Amino acid sequence: MVRWNTYKKNALQAAFEVSDVQGKAIKEQEIQRNKEILTRLIDITLYLARQGKAFRGDDESASSSNQGNFLELVKMFNQYDSVLRLHLDNVNDQKMEALHPGECVIQLQKLSDTRWACREKALKALLK
Repeated sequence: MVRWNTYKKNALQAAFEVSDVQGKAIKEQEIQRNKEILTRLIDITLYLARQGKAFRGDDESASSSNQGNFLELVKMFNQYDSVLRLHLDNVNDQKMEALHPGECVIQLQKLSDTRWACREKALKALLK
């Protein structure tokens, strides 16, 4: 019986270690993606500063045809750069979630359920 309990304890510990390693890998990918986004935004900022251009325009509303130099350059980069495009899509999704807060809670709940469901599946597989 002692061996079985030791085995179960070790199996659970191994499952959590695997989950932690996967979590760290995901975090590292997110950090790298954020660095790439910041690099692009800093490059746009440095370009405008070197050229002595203003960052904003007179009307930065969504309906404006010219939202200022910074936003227009970001939009232009968005057309050609997949990293920035994904980031802006995520930002737009977050804006939509802010308009519909109930949907946001449901998505967060689903994400949490998914994470725990993966851990639960791993633990059940080890205990079989």
